[in-house]
Amino acid sequence: MRRLRDWKLWAGVLVSGLFLWLAFRKTDLGEVGRAFSEARYVWLIPSIAANFIGLWIRCVRWGLLLRPLAKVRMKDLFPSTIIGFMANNLLPARIGEFVRALVLGRKTGVRVSASFATIVLERVFDGVTVLLFLLVTVGLLDLPFPDWLRKASLVSLGAVALLLVLLVALKAKTGVVLGFFGTLLGPFPQAFRKRALGFLESFAEGLRMLRDWKSVAAASALSVALWVFPALSLHFGVMAAGIHLPLAASVFVLVILCIGVAAPSAPGFVGTIQFVSVLGLELFGVPRPQALSFSILYHLSQYIPVTTLGLVYFFSEGLSFSKIRSGEGEESDGVTEYRRNRETEKRGSGEKSDGVTEYRRNGETEKRRSGEAEKKSDGVSD
Repeated sequence: MRRLRDWKLWAGVLVSGLFLWLAFRKTDLGEVGRAFSEARYVWLIPSIAANFIGLWIRCVRWGLLLRPLAKVRMKDLFPSTIIGFMANNLLPARIGEFVRALVLGRKTGVRVSASFATIVLERVFDGVTVLLFLLVTVGLLDLPFPDWLRKASLVSLGAVALLLVLLVALKAKTGVVLGFFGTLLGPFPQAFRKRALGFLESFAEGLRMLRDWKSVAAASALSVALWVFPALSLHFGVMAAGIHLPLAASVFVLVILCIGVAAPSAPGFVGTIQFVSVLGLELFGVPRPQALSFSILYHLSQYIPVTTLGLVYFFSEGLSFSKIRSGEGEESDGVTEYRRNRETEKRGSGEKSDGVTEYRRNGETEKRRSGEAEKKSDGVSD
C-alpha cells in the first residue's frame, strides 16, 4: 500500500511539473511581476468569504445525505469537511475524501464506508451541477466551444452517468451486487473477502437517501446554491487580478478548472490550476502574464485559509498524519462501538456468515417473522 501511495505521489508531481512548465513557458516573468504589482488585493477578502460560504452549504447538503444514517450536527460536519479539504491540499492521491469520512466516524460513530458513500454521492451531484453550469454559460456567452473542452465535457458526463448508474444499481439490487462481488472475490482469502463485502454492504447503506425523491430534489437545489459561491469566489479573484470579465465568463472558467483538476496532480492541484486557468482565460483574450497572476492569487487565497483552519481542527481532534496514512484512525471509539453493536446483533441471531449471506438471511428472517405473526393471528381468529 505504501508503494502504491508513493507511485501516485510521484506521478502527480510529474503531471504538476508538466502543467507548470506549460503554463510558464514563453512567458515574461517580468510581466507576471508587474501584474502582481497592479493587483487589487482587497478583492481577495470577498473571494475567501464566498469560498467558506460554499463550504458551509456543502456541509448542509452532506448532513442531508447522511440523514438516513444519523442526524449529524453542523459542529461535526464543518470540521470534518475542512479537515478533508486540508488533507487534499497536503497529502497525495486525494485521500482527503476518505479522511473526511474517517474524521466524521470518530466524532459521530457513523461507519466510515457508509459516510464515504455519501461523499461519492456528493460528487455525482457536483458533476451534474457543474456540467449544467457549462451548458448555461456556453449558451449565454455564445463562445466557440473548443474541441478539447467538448471532448473533456463528454468524458466527464460519461463518468458521472456511469457512477450514478452503479450507485443506483448497488442500492436497488444490493443482494445481487454483493453476490456478484462475492463470486468475484472467491479466490481471495476469507478474511479479505469478508472485509471487502462488509465494506460494500455498509457503503450501500450510505445510499439510503436515493430512496426519497424529495431529499434528492433538496440535494439538487443545494448543489446549485453551493456552486454559486465558488463561482463568485473565482469572479472576485479575477477582479483582484485586475481582469474585467462578466460573471458568466468566470463561471465558464470555474467549469474548466473543475474538469481540469480531475487529472492526476501533486497535492493541492499545483500546476493544474495554473495551466487550466491560463487555458480558460486565453479564450477571453486575457494575456498570459495576467492569467498566471490570477491563477496564483486565486490558488493561494483558496489554499492557505482552508489548509490553516483544517490543521487547527486536525490537531484539536488529536489526529496525526501517521494515523491517517496507516488507517489506524478508522478504529475510533464511535466506529468501534458501532461495529460491536453489529457483531452483538449477529451473535444474537446466530449469524456467522459473510456480507452476502448476512444480507440475504436478514431478509429471510424478516419474512419468517411476518409469516409466524400471520399464523398466530389466524390461530387467535379460529
